[in-house]
Amino acid sequence: SKVPILRFQDKETDVFFDLSLHKSSVGLQNSLLLKEYVDIDERCKQLIILVKWWASQKNLNDASKDSFSSFCLSSMVIHFLQSLSPPVLP
Repeated sequence: SKVPILRFQDKETDVFFDLSLHKSSVGLQNSLLLKEYVDIDERCKQLIILVKWWASQKNLNDASKDSFSSFCLSSMVIHFLQSLSPPVLP
C-alpha cells in the first residue's frame, strides 16, 4: 500500500526529506532500528550516505517512481555489513 508522503528539500544542502503522515508506528520503529545499527559502527552511516548519494546520481532513490526507498537502501547496506567475514554489524 502507498503511504502519503510530503517531500521537502533543504535549499542549502540540496538534501531531500520525506515526511509520512501515516498512523502506524512501523516507520518510527524502522528509524529507531536504523539508528541502533548506525550507532554500532560509524562506517555503517558513512556507507549508507555513500549508497544513497550514488542512488540519487543514478535516479534510483525514489520509491514513488518504482525505484528504491531510503529504508530499502539502508537495509541493503546493513545486510551487506552483516554478511562480511568477520561481520561489521551483528
